[in-house]
Amino acid sequence: MHPSGIDDLGSQYGAEYFERYGRGPYSYETTAPYRHGEPLWERYFGQIADLIASELAPRTVLDAGCAIGFLVEALRKRDIEAWGLDVSEFAIEHVPESIRDFCFRRSVTDDLERDYDLIVCLEVLEHLPGELAAPTVANLCRHADQVLFSASPDGFRDPTHLNVQPTHYWVELFARYGFFRNIDVDASVAAPQAIHLARANRTPVSIAADYERWHWRMLSELRDLREARQVGAEAVVRAEHAEEKAKLLRRQLEEREASALESEIDLRGLRRLVRKQKTDVADLRRKLHEREAAAGRVELELIARDRVLAELADREAAREAAARRVEAEMAAIQRKRLFRYTAWPRRVYASLLYGAGGVRPAEQAPDDPPPEQAPEELPPREQLIRHWLEHPVAGQAV
Repeated sequence: MHPSGIDDLGSQYGAEYFERYGRGPYSYETTAPYRHGEPLWERYFGQIADLIASELAPRTVLDAGCAIGFLVEALRKRDIEAWGLDVSEFAIEHVPESIRDFCFRRSVTDDLERDYDLIVCLEVLEHLPGELAAPTVANLCRHADQVLFSASPDGFRDPTHLNVQPTHYWVELFARYGFFRNIDVDASVAAPQAIHLARANRTPVSIAADYERWHWRMLSELRDLREARQVGAEAVVRAEHAEEKAKLLRRQLEEREASALESEIDLRGLRRLVRKQKTDVADLRRKLHEREAAAGRVELELIARDRVLAELADREAAREAAARRVEAEMAAIQRKRLFRYTAWPRRVYASLLYGAGGVRPAEQAPDDPPPEQAPEELPPREQLIRHWLEHPVAGQAV
């Protein structure tokens, strides 16, 4: 039997809600399904469990608004006794079997049955009407000495958010019950607006001192952030200059690549031209070799002709020398008186020329040229006589 109103309130948080809005501070930043085994949610709740174990070191923890038990499971893996409650029947039904005995369907407005070292209440109280905010905060403060708390300050898109307020609104409510922010614990791993609140008997002086300490730390961090921002801005300027330089270098590279491509095309053309010229040179060399061979043959023929001409010239010279000797001998004979006045050599010549009678044949006309016949080979003396007869000395009678 559940407390009055829990069924009406829990009916809003079924499968459709967890599909659309049940992703904690990442509701509008991820599409990762909200279920066990999903790496995003395992890592997220593991980081929160690490913060609780290392910074807060509680022995017992209550996750008020535990949904399907991610944080309860993560804390129990770290040997912390953790329990959870949630108003959604759908959520409790989807708690893993290993922690089913530690998660219950209940509202944070219901009085808790026991106290805990730490109560975790993340992104829950903005789902309640405004008039239930203070009683719920009082209920949490009654059963723990420290609270890890966050509530969305701007989640207006979720229709189940009924009391969206800035963080100082909730800090003021907790302060009414003696809970103040612990400025030494950074709880932003859970959500940017998450804070750690602890019960303390605070005086205005201690609150002022903590405020100044926190303020100085914030100022120092702000100064560091401003310096980092300045460094970042300078880095952006350098990056822009580097980008411009890179663009210029890319343009130059593109131009050089285009030029290289043109050069490659020209080189290919030159290579084709060189191959053609090599082919032409090979043809010319072949023709030259053929012409050199022909010239060699002609030279051999010329050498052979020169030999023949030399032999003919030698023969002609020998003939001319023989003729000169004959002429000299004939001249010597003609100068002799006995030969000049003796007729018998002419008769001998005539007998030699016309036969034994020494008479020219009558049938041959004087004017008719004698038929060509092979020259008669005569002894040298007869040749001299014949020459003398054919070339008589001027004034000589026959």
